[in-house]
Amino acid sequence: WTPAPTEDPWAVKRQELLRRINECEKDPANWTLEELPDTYKAWYRISEPDCVVDGLARAVAWYMLVYAGGYTFEEAAEALGFDRFPIMYPAAGTRFPFKTPKGVWQAANTNLPYYPGMRMWLTNEKGEPALPIFYPKGCYYARHLQGGIWRDWREWYGAPFLVQCYVVADEWRYSLVIQTDERKVAFDIENFQDANIATRIRHVYIYAYDLERGWYLLGGYITDDRFSITPEELNISSWPLTSEHQRVIREWDRQDVVWGPEWLKETWGLEPRPLPENVEILTTKQEWKIFWKDILRFFKGKWPERTEYYWAFKEPPKR
Repeated sequence: WTPAPTEDPWAVKRQELLRRINECEKDPANWTLEELPDTYKAWYRISEPDCVVDGLARAVAWYMLVYAGGYTFEEAAEALGFDRFPIMYPAAGTRFPFKTPKGVWQAANTNLPYYPGMRMWLTNEKGEPALPIFYPKGCYYARHLQGGIWRDWREWYGAPFLVQCYVVADEWRYSLVIQTDERKVAFDIENFQDANIATRIRHVYIYAYDLERGWYLLGGYITDDRFSITPEELNISSWPLTSEHQRVIREWDRQDVVWGPEWLKETWGLEPRPLPENVEILTTKQEWKIFWKDILRFFKGKWPERTEYYWAFKEPPKR
């Protein structure tokens, strides 16, 4: 007697969601962007078609899994139906443009490097996997107004994307665990000695959209908006929605616009991989730097396929 193969109960739902995303309107010229309240006038929400936001959320889910959920790049891509990684690595020495309240800025790319078989987890105060909570801050067309004329960034910077979105990630984390084929290590990111304190860190990620690639991650940075919280002040294990998250839900007029562990499970049927056993604890930042340097050395010099994901921005014309 051979038991019947266990069917994935989420397969049908995932296929339906992928069909919805793949059949969504591709041209941003046909999207509806509405101004968000309480933000400066360069940021908007994508209101129609709503499947556009589903596509953005799918790209965010991929990063959530590889950055904090213990998935390899390939596993996360397969689970979410991507035929290529939704991440971009601009050529060395180049910068990507994005909008701020003070105008158009350019930032160097600091994306997570690729390393074969690498798995990463963020952990909470109980030593369990702890996924961040992501949400969109605002989106805009890739252009800026200068001298009464709209400057398209495809011509101005040589950038391929048509739309950008600010995506914020709130993290409550104690340590980072990384597993490769060679080692399994853990590092207390903030070097806290008090095991009862967790650190909340807020990342900002810039996602971009173009007609060829769809949505993908351009890069990100850590903001200065960080503070410590204790389990008594906030039960971080339950990942509650903060007032900030509730505000985003109201402004975007949809419940599924805050993307955390519960959303990932309810939407895609996915959860973090189990943490590895017998992990080596790195106790100093120097040990961590040596370990991470090996990852970066491979990424920069031994992965020729990465050039597929590169492009270079032109220097802005002289004013």
